[in-house]
Amino acid sequence: MSKRKNAEGGSGAPAGGKGGRGGKKGPGPQTPKDAFVDNVRTLVYALAIALFIRTFLVQAFRIPSGSMEQTLLIGDFLLVDKITLGARVPGTNWRLPGFREPRRGDILVFKDPRTNRDFIKRCIGEGGETLKVVDNHVFIDGHELPEPYKHVGPGGGIDLSNFPYRSAARRDVKRWVQAERMQRGISPTTPLPDGYRIPDDRIFMMGDNRNNSADSREWGSLDKSRVVGRAFVLYWSSDPEHAPGWVRRMPENWVKGFFQLFLGRPRIRRLGTWLAHNYTDSYENALHAATTAPGNE
Repeated sequence: MSKRKNAEGGSGAPAGGKGGRGGKKGPGPQTPKDAFVDNVRTLVYALAIALFIRTFLVQAFRIPSGSMEQTLLIGDFLLVDKITLGARVPGTNWRLPGFREPRRGDILVFKDPRTNRDFIKRCIGEGGETLKVVDNHVFIDGHELPEPYKHVGPGGGIDLSNFPYRSAARRDVKRWVQAERMQRGISPTTPLPDGYRIPDDRIFMMGDNRNNSADSREWGSLDKSRVVGRAFVLYWSSDPEHAPGWVRRMPENWVKGFFQLFLGRPRIRRLGTWLAHNYTDSYENALHAATTAPGNE
């Protein structure tokens, strides 16, 4: 009589192999070399992801000057959104498609046309509009712009309270304009221009701290291609005046920002301040009120 086959496979031993153990050996202990390679690989992946986020999605910046006070203070650390306006591809003139163009009221980080350094100001005028400033009041196409964010502090070295009539002192506006006209060969009897027409595809940038801001009133309108992104939130703020003296004396760079981040006095109440406000409705309401006022119907 033939022998009966075992239910597991017919040879009297379990299907898994000898003695019930699997045929494949499990992974052995990790060597120091393997651990090092894994750590390096993880670090490279993390750096690549961080670089991608910084280049195309969100970038962190620190405020080193007071040109945007009181909206932004020296020592504020903020995040800039690159998705809404479209991030620029490094090393090229290409930009990824954005959801919209820069608009009036946006706080923008951009490349300064004179030094190519990162600057931050507010977009005040758009291409095709006529802008002028009279005693620190901005007029767009003849209508005053409501600016709840504006701060008029003590003046700096140049009087910028009137534009396009810049001068070292307000009382010297007429003399300054006449001297400029002589240099440009313009007749002194030519009527003064009623504002500055912003070229198409460009924007006019101004700091909220109107008397202490080097902006489009000095170097002209900004090409949109120089925009880096739109500031949208403060993630940290520290008072640099309470940092150690050796930190305050450091030149403005990322190293100073790193030490200031941890050694300055925290401004806890400023954390999470939202910066990406939409002023479109207030601007349009002011324009509608101006055009429907008595005598303007």
